[in-house]
Amino acid sequence: MPLSEIQGNVLTLIATNRSPDSYVAGATVLHRQDDTPRFSLDLDLFHDAEDSVGQCAETDATTLRTAGYDFSWLLRTPSFHRALVATDDRQLKIEWAQDSAFRGAA
Repeated sequence: MPLSEIQGNVLTLIATNRSPDSYVAGATVLHRQDDTPRFSLDLDLFHDAEDSVGQCAETDATTLRTAGYDFSWLLRTPSFHRALVATDDRQLKIEWAQDSAFRGAA
């Protein structure tokens, strides 16, 4: 999926906050080819453990605010956080969610 300018900028900024237990997934990854007709309006970040959802979301929020982005929380639960990030006339929804640490073979 072609990334919008704000998606690319945000991903670059928060890349150092990712780990094997905190990763980008969802439509952004599934449709990552430049020639796909589908664009995503958000970023989905998944975490293996519930407690890392909030920790990582807070770290990303600090990173983005420090970089000058407007940042506002829309929803925060132990296993799911949603925020709106904006700069100039662009905005982006980011979601941090818990995923299972167990991935069995099919």
